[in-house]
Order: sequence, then structure tokens, then C-alpha cells
Amino acid sequence: SVFLKQEWQDITVEYGWLEEVGDFEFAMPKHAISVAFLPHNRVTWSVEGTMQTTALPAGSSFLYGDRKFVWHYREKASEYITIYLEPKYLQQIAIEHDLGTETKLAHRVIFPEPTITQIAHLLKGELLNQGLAGTLFEGVRGFDASALPPWGQKNQPSGRGVRGRG
Repeated sequence: SVFLKQEWQDITVEYGWLEEVGDFEFAMPKHAISVAFLPHNRVTWSVEGTMQTTALPAGSSFLYGDRKFVWHYREKASEYITIYLEPKYLQQIAIEHDLGTETKLAHRVIFPEPTITQIAHLLKGELLNQGLAGTLFEGVRGFDASALPPWGQKNQPSGRGVRGRG
């Protein structure tokens, strides 16, 4: 297994290559965004203890809100990236896009989101190449404008993406 971690202003990124297969338990962090790079025909996972077995398409996105998400089974190695945004940064993004002042990630798993996947590939390159492309902070700000508004609107309880209240 390989784990790499890099921090930029208000953003922390972790890259993982997990070789463990079969039955296991791997809890994902709350309040984070992840992308699974490799496809799987069959994985078992749970949200708040309710287990499901599904396929996992390459490039699947995950928004981990307040709910507990745990991986339980897979048949081959996994490659993923997890992005942590500081709460104050997420709030700043929400305010800039008129989403409200109380903003948090809503829980949503295994969904296609090309913008998140593209950003994840760029961040993966940064970590694997030890930051040779320079500071990524300003580049990720472009992610804010293009990816966040479709996921949530001010006072809209959609249960998807970023929610704003206030």
C-alpha cells in the first residue's frame, strides 16, 4: 500500500493505493471529497451500518458529509484521492457563490462528476510528482466556480453536494 499526503493553503490531499482485498473494514473520513480511480465489478460498503454491494465505476466521486461510510469488501487493489477543504475555506466558497453562510458537504456516494474527477487527476499528478507543477491553490479555486453551484443552492434541501443555509 502507498499513501501520500500534501497540504496547500486550506486544502489537504491524500493519495492512496490500497492492496488489501477481500473482507476488511476501512472507514472513510467525514467532511471530505474522494474519487476512486480504478473500476471494480463488485465492492461492499455501508453508510451508517446499512450494507450494499455494487459495482464501482472508474472515476466515481464521493462526498462524505456527516454520515459514516465504511468499505467492507473488494476483489482487487484500489487507487483513490481524498480532498479535505478547511471549513472556513468551504464557507468562503459558499459565500462567493451565494450559497449561504452555514455550508457543509452533503453525503453522496458513487456518482459521476467530471469536474471533480479532472481535479482529482490533477491533484494525483501533484502528489506523485512531488509538487513539480507548483502551488495548486489558485488552480483549485477554478474548481469552486465550476463545480459547486450545481450541487446546491441557497435554502435548497437537495441532499446533494454543498448545501447552504442562511
